[in-house]
Amino acid sequence: MSVVDCHSHLSFLNLDEATEFIQDADAEKQWIMGGYQPSEWEHQVALKNQFPGRIKTCFGLHPWFIKSKEFDLSRDLEELKIWADQADFIGEVGLDFFGDEATLKKEAQINVFERQLEIAHNKPFVFHIVQAHGKALEILKDYSVKGFVHSFSGSVEVAEQYIANNIIISFGPNILNDNFKKAREALEKLPKESILFESDTPSNAIDDGNPNKVFEEVLKKAAEIRSTTVEELLVCHQSNFAALTDS
Repeated sequence: MSVVDCHSHLSFLNLDEATEFIQDADAEKQWIMGGYQPSEWEHQVALKNQFPGRIKTCFGLHPWFIKSKEFDLSRDLEELKIWADQADFIGEVGLDFFGDEATLKKEAQINVFERQLEIAHNKPFVFHIVQAHGKALEILKDYSVKGFVHSFSGSVEVAEQYIANNIIISFGPNILNDNFKKAREALEKLPKESILFESDTPSNAIDDGNPNKVFEEVLKKAAEIRSTTVEELLVCHQSNFAALTDS
């Protein structure tokens, strides 16, 4: 069975390092990248060319990049408009209100979030939402888009609001942490048609950041939480992914 890791950062590695992880995985394994900014999109394309059929590109302006000194509103949005047509997904798009209030640049984040939602090109979105679910849901009600919230850590009630807006939920390594009780409860209670799984590596420092090991551990824990088998979860995961990407 072809298996998709729904969120990975192999494009943060050099080509040799990424190649090692890809060659170490099953021959049909695929990865969706987590887009950050234009130079990182170029790395994604290089990986996709090196491993055709195994890399799903995801181009977007990450909230962390928007908060950085390197971000240029006009330049980077124009770049995204040019690149979006060749993307498999648009993202990471969203809001991140965690941190020092003086450095959040909330208005800029909101502006760029809305601008990126308008560059849909009928592509699914990968959403990065941290401590900003209320504002994100308020904005998303005005747009008809599809996609998933990656590395979800919120409540069942918040997840249900996303699902009502045609956006499903992806669970990552945070469910391995006993402190993420809300995420575990959401995973346990959400309908099977609305869940996906991801490694969020190698930026996530678990098992030395090996995406293959982390993805396996996430699936094992998810199966335990939902009182099912890894095999049944994988069938559900792949079906949901296929539905999401079916244009």
